[in-house]
Amino acid sequence: MINGKFVENEVLAILEKMAKGNLEDLRKNLMVVDDCGNTTDGMDECDKASQMIKCTKEKAPDILMGVVYEMEKSISQSETIQETVPLPPSPRQCATNYTCVLDPKLRDAFEAANTTQPLVNGTAGFMVDFNCGKKYLSSGGSGYNFTYANEMCCKYGLRMATLDTISKLDCAINSSTYASTHRVCPYWIAASWLPNQTSPQWCYSSAPISNLLLTIPAATSVDPLKPFMIINYASKSLTVSPVMNSAHMLCEEY
Repeated sequence: MINGKFVENEVLAILEKMAKGNLEDLRKNLMVVDDCGNTTDGMDECDKASQMIKCTKEKAPDILMGVVYEMEKSISQSETIQETVPLPPSPRQCATNYTCVLDPKLRDAFEAANTTQPLVNGTAGFMVDFNCGKKYLSSGGSGYNFTYANEMCCKYGLRMATLDTISKLDCAINSSTYASTHRVCPYWIAASWLPNQTSPQWCYSSAPISNLLLTIPAATSVDPLKPFMIINYASKSLTVSPVMNSAHMLCEEY
């Protein structure tokens, strides 16, 4: 918890450790944390955090005890072990072999949309989607490869979407009007697996891609010429694109 807020990636790391590889236990714990986080109100962030702790204690005291134990152990270790200055995180790496040019008219069309609807005065077949308070742009077609998807996101002043938290992934899968009718389709997102990487990475986030939340392909399936990642909502899986022109796209504001 930082400044009265639960840091989702840190909590996720603790819950994964507590689950010990049991996906069902992890899902149950995540549901409790998400439910308490979404249903608590308060006068300020500290009050909200206090109510979330109370809610978690009432619904699943073992989760709260486990989180507190791991946090106390982490604090104890930092006090007893000489701290060293950590190396800066390696920069995010993704393929950039595409042209990024903003089209003011398309940007205006996107900004004019204030509800979930087909895009007006923009590219045919594009849908503006509001998911959990965030605005996305979605579309798809047989000619949508990784390069085209990135270039189209750029034209609207957007970028390929990053689904690096539990809530973002849940919103993209369960709250999207576009995805509700294209649920089994693959989507280009801001993730790749370049030859010098040991695992897939988000392009714009340092958060890890957890294999307990998303099924990740084996390293042996990675083609250095096709390192781009697509997500399948129905199976909650990431795959390396076997066909370069096969996916829908999901763009986000940033």
